[in-house]
Amino acid sequence: MTKKLRLWNNHAKAASADPSPVLSNALQQLVGGMKCISLSAQPPSRETSGVDDLFVSAFANAMAGNDSLTSLLLDRNGLGDDAAVAIAAAIQSNHSLKSLDLDFNKIGDVGMCGIAEALRVNNTLHQLEMHNNRVGSRGAVQLSHALRVNSSLRTLSLHGNPLGKDGAGALADALMANCTLRILSLHSCCVDNSAASRLGTALRINTESALHEFSLGQNMIGDIGAVQMAEMLRSNSMLQELQLEANRIGDAGALQLASALEVNKTLRELSLLDNRITKQGLKRFAQVLKKNGTLTRLSITAIVLRNSTMDEEFEDMQQFHHLGSAIKGAEDGKPRLDLTNVRLGDCGAIKVAELLERSGTLLGLNLDHCNIGDEGAGLNLDHCN
Repeated sequence: MTKKLRLWNNHAKAASADPSPVLSNALQQLVGGMKCISLSAQPPSRETSGVDDLFVSAFANAMAGNDSLTSLLLDRNGLGDDAAVAIAAAIQSNHSLKSLDLDFNKIGDVGMCGIAEALRVNNTLHQLEMHNNRVGSRGAVQLSHALRVNSSLRTLSLHGNPLGKDGAGALADALMANCTLRILSLHSCCVDNSAASRLGTALRINTESALHEFSLGQNMIGDIGAVQMAEMLRSNSMLQELQLEANRIGDAGALQLASALEVNKTLRELSLLDNRITKQGLKRFAQVLKKNGTLTRLSITAIVLRNSTMDEEFEDMQQFHHLGSAIKGAEDGKPRLDLTNVRLGDCGAIKVAELLERSGTLLGLNLDHCNIGDEGAGLNLDHCN
């Protein structure tokens, strides 16, 4: 398919100074009833991809009246604003496209404004991928307006766009009203404390938010922004994954995030890798995870002085993490629970006993070398019986 597209593109350029009508007619026949079309360039190369802004404009004309295309990949082609505006115009009249991939292009604010305008009226697009483009605050503001009224978009990635605090802040305003977006990536978007605070506040206030996964890694978020995220986690009951790696969060922010996990019952994954957290913050997480039964993955690194050693609380944190993940696996349909060499103690054994009480299907249980005393052993024997 890609070879045919490239040949038509070259033929059209040779035949006319304005090849769009020729390409459009060709693509009408070529697309036919295809549901997924990939025009990705891997690696990006103007000489080998055969796709440029002019070609995409013609393709968009063909796509506008198409009722079968559900997925379109145009990533890594070096496309600019003209291509984005053409695709946006097509989206306004296309009622079948569900996924659009524009990653690794050169789309800026003008193109984003066109896409935002389309999202105001489109009610079928579920996924929009725009990693590593050139969208700034002006494009983000227009996108924010669109997200307040759009009810179909479920996944939005703006990873690697220079939104800045104003752009990210505008998206926070959208999150205050949007109730359908489930996955949002603002990784590497120049988000600072003020924007992070607005984002956290929006998710705290909007009790009908559907956001499940939120990526804010590799930004400029420090303790102030982390504190607002912690406040959000204390009341938010939808978010399941929060990525805050490679920011500027220290112990003050980490302590608040850890405390929030004492009351939060929905978050399953939290990433705090490559921040400024020390042993003090790590120890607080170790304490909290003994009580939190829902977090199954915590990614965290701590700054430790040379020749300093981590005490038993860090190992306890790892053990309880292992315990929580293993129990969740057993509850999700794995009938055997192997906790060999996990230092449960009586406290951990009680958790296992609670699982046995709920489960009627557990077929195997291994508690070798788990440091269980009489109390924990007695509870598990009772439930096994």
